Amino acid sequence: MNLRSRFPLIAGAAALAAVPAVAIAASGTTTVHGPSHPKVNKRFTVRADGTTDKKLVLQVTIHRHGKCKSTYGDDKASGSFVAFSRFVGPGEYDEKRTGLRFTGKTNGNYCAYLGRPSDLTTDPPLDRSTKHFQVVEE
Repeated sequence: MNLRSRFPLIAGAAALAAVPAVAIAASGTTTVHGPSHPKVNKRFTVRADGTTDKKLVLQVTIHRHGKCKSTYGDDKASGSFVAFSRFVGPGEYDEKRTGLRFTGKTNGNYCAYLGRPSDLTTDPPLDRSTKHFQVVEE
């Protein structure tokens, strides 16, 4: 093999090395669960489940008065209760927090936010789930 026949291989390898790597976007799903009508001073559990293709952050809050916000940071800043924040995935996950209770009647929402570990809390989540609840007297 002479120098001329090797040149296209070397030029081709150099051209491939110059192409920037394309980052594969992370994706996932989440669904938040909790009782629709928790009772005052009775313990309950809130959980979230879903799937991810990469390691992501799951953040679950309880917005005691009104609807969930569009981002975890906005929800937290508006006075919601942080139930838990955990790394999940890759694969299926099912995370929960038990022993929670309300001390009075209210209307609110359980909120779950799934995002990249490198994102800010004010960045839009990859997926978000909400579930309404109404706390009632026993």
